[in-house]
Amino acid sequence: MKFSLNQRIAECDREIRLRRQDYPSLVRKGVMRQGEADMHIEIMSAVKETLCWLQTNEQQILAAM
Repeated sequence: MKFSLNQRIAECDREIRLRRQDYPSLVRKGVMRQGEADMHIEIMSAVKETLCWLQTNEQQILAAM
C-alpha cells in the first residue's frame, strides 16, 4: 500500500473541507447546482466512511485473507 489508511482518511478530510469552502461560491456563480455540490460532498464523505470502516476492521480482514 503506497499510502496508509490514516493518510487516505486525512486526505478525504482535507478534500471534504475544501469542497465545503469552495462549492458555495461555485453554486452562487452558477457553475454548479446545489444538488450537485451536495452529492459530491456526500460521496467523499462516504469514501471516508468506507476507509474508516476498513481501518477499524483491518485486522479481521487481513486474518480472513
